[in-house]
Amino acid sequence: MKEQGSDRPIAVGMHTNVGIEYVEFTSPLKLLGKVENYMQEIINVMKSSLRDIAGLSLIKLEKHGKEAWLGMDPA
Repeated sequence: MKEQGSDRPIAVGMHTNVGIEYVEFTSPLKLLGKVENYMQEIINVMKSSLRDIAGLSLIKLEKHGKEAWLGMDPA
């Protein structure tokens, strides 16, 4: 995804290997420089996004119960 007026892409999420789920990053990452330089930043954003989503998911579990909760967030 590109920001208007910007020539550099911005990573905003990730698809699973099998293409069934999409996980939106909790903070978008502008991809600057060479891929070798920003790959670790992508991994860090992936980890922090999954950590944030998991924390919020626990709140949903308490609120909605296990049956409804199972389909709310990425597996």
